[in-house]
Amino acid sequence: MIKADGKINHTELDYVRRYFVSTYGKEKANAIFRTFNEIIKKREVSAERICAYLNQRTRYEVRLQLIHFLFGIAQADGHVSQAEIDKLRELAGYFRLRASDFESIQAMFI
Repeated sequence: MIKADGKINHTELDYVRRYFVSTYGKEKANAIFRTFNEIIKKREVSAERICAYLNQRTRYEVRLQLIHFLFGIAQADGHVSQAEIDKLRELAGYFRLRASDFESIQAMFI
């Protein structure tokens, strides 16, 4: 999501870090980021595959919360770009979310 608009914004990175630290604590958050960085360096991870994995292991409501969180990341820099909206809509499709649910979440941010 952070790269969706073609640039990496530190405000968006800080948003993610603050969320993980507040949810998991500093040590656990750092461990999660280390693991994530190791995986990313070793191979390219497909958003479609990640969403398919999550579809099998999470309830619909959890996937709605994920899209909400991703909108929060997109808006962390004060603006949700069209490229970010397009990426979020793509992910919502992979998550098999209803269009009306996506539009409802989008309305909270735009």
